[in-house]
Amino acid sequence: MLFFLPGRPYLWMFVAVISLTISILRKVVQPKSQFLHAPAVNHSLLFFGAVVLVTALITGGIRLALFGGSQMGGKKYIYILAAIVAYFALSSQKIPTGRAAFYAILFFLSSLTAVISNLAYMAGPGFYFLYLLFPSEIALDQAMAMERSSNHEMVRINGLAIGCLGGVSALLVNDGIQKLFSWRHLGKFTLLIGMIMASLMGGFRSTLIILCLTLVILFFLEGLHRTTLFPKLILAMGLLGILTVPFVRQLPFSMFFPSMSIPWSGKTPRVQPTGGWRCGKSSDPKLKNISFSEKDISSTPKTFTWQTF
Repeated sequence: MLFFLPGRPYLWMFVAVISLTISILRKVVQPKSQFLHAPAVNHSLLFFGAVVLVTALITGGIRLALFGGSQMGGKKYIYILAAIVAYFALSSQKIPTGRAAFYAILFFLSSLTAVISNLAYMAGPGFYFLYLLFPSEIALDQAMAMERSSNHEMVRINGLAIGCLGGVSALLVNDGIQKLFSWRHLGKFTLLIGMIMASLMGGFRSTLIILCLTLVILFFLEGLHRTTLFPKLILAMGLLGILTVPFVRQLPFSMFFPSMSIPWSGKTPRVQPTGGWRCGKSSDPKLKNISFSEKDISSTPKTFTWQTF
């Protein structure tokens, strides 16, 4: 993070803007240089960016408190627009075919830096200076859960989920499923399973869904459904499910929570607020707005407990 700039933007946003600016200047100086010709992607992103800007205009603007406004909540607009800029910055330079996998692995491994936020909190106040460079909001759920110290509290280690998701993607890019599921790469296979299990500590069902979809799609793209590995994998997954289902409830709540969308998992948690909020529609008309003022934020309850019903 760039802590010395207003709003503390992420470093990747600043780098994306600088990189795209250099690419545009290079295009002016060297007309033969071309951006990636992918009309389906380029036009879709440009249209999406236009929709975001029009939405912000209709709803009263982006509204960034860092410019002195009384309203906040426009940070997500900046994230989306910065991501579009980052795409054009990355696609402005052609990557040699032989180095494509290497750069893809570097891209995914960069997500491991998210773990530093959680490690800094676990290490104590002596390491809080790291939050000048790494986003503290990644460790926010962990800090809130540890402060309440409830036996039923779900401690979400968000950085571990983000980092492991990137680590799994890097492994799949480097080796593919066929190599990872062979006896010659038993160590990498163990690392893959370990990162999948560790990613569940984030407590997000979406992480489990993304991992499952990625593995299934890649499995079929590699044509492994036509090999003998397919029935072996189905049998192994069935046996693993039979052996692990009785012990699922003994797992940490953050690991048990992502599996609650599966029918056999039983009880489903919901948020039971300690203040005046209720699950569903809010009775406060202020909360129906897209953005919130500092007064709105300070007047709403901030303490929540997780209960299982």
